[in-house]
Amino acid sequence: MINQVLVSTGVAVLAEACGFAERVGIDAAKIPQALAGGRADSSQLQEMFPKMVLSEFSITGRASLMLKDLELIHDLARRFGAPMPVTAGVTELFRKMVADGFGECDNTELVNCYRGKKS
Repeated sequence: MINQVLVSTGVAVLAEACGFAERVGIDAAKIPQALAGGRADSSQLQEMFPKMVLSEFSITGRASLMLKDLELIHDLARRFGAPMPVTAGVTELFRKMVADGFGECDNTELVNCYRGKKS
């Protein structure tokens, strides 16, 4: 469950950063190289961010499965009174993605929420 907290929030942050970069005119394709080796670098940045930039959404993890895991995490967090506001926000993004009919799409398609268009 901890893995999924970190992965899901990481995907959401990458999607938000990609959408932001694109809207303000930053060449998003250069971001992974620019951040390589720094504190913001990660395997998610190097692997998933380019997929988002290129809209190359080959399936490596389905949104519906991520949502299932996030719901299990929230059930456990409620039982133990563990606050998880960041994960709760990410869960809402995945709920919207699934509700909009994109549950079988790759998690990286979350970037389209920040692009102002549907997957």
